[in-house]
Amino acid sequence: MKTITLIAPKKNNNGDDMTTQIAKLENYIIDEFDGFTSHEIRGGWKENGRIYYDESVQYTIATTSLTSIQSLNLLNIILDDFNQISAAYGVGTDLYFTDDKRLNSSENWIKEFNEVA
Repeated sequence: MKTITLIAPKKNNNGDDMTTQIAKLENYIIDEFDGFTSHEIRGGWKENGRIYYDESVQYTIATTSLTSIQSLNLLNIILDDFNQISAAYGVGTDLYFTDDKRLNSSENWIKEFNEVA
């Protein structure tokens, strides 16, 4: 069994609450993977001299397989439903970022999933 990680913001870039989107994401994870573990996280970064902070939920999913469709759906939920310009996802202890909603990004996730020991 391997773990995958996904980070979802509690508010989008406009400050809108993402409670509905979080519920949709959690329902999808439960339907596809039978469950998850989550905890709240806080992050910060500097862009163009300005410091930004956000609060998110980090999901850990334990699974023996990850299909292209599952990974693409997870990325699309974060990028589209949460109105994000990038998505953070992890395989094992490695963390990646993508802004790509196409299948090739999903295929990269599958490759990373299968390569992690």
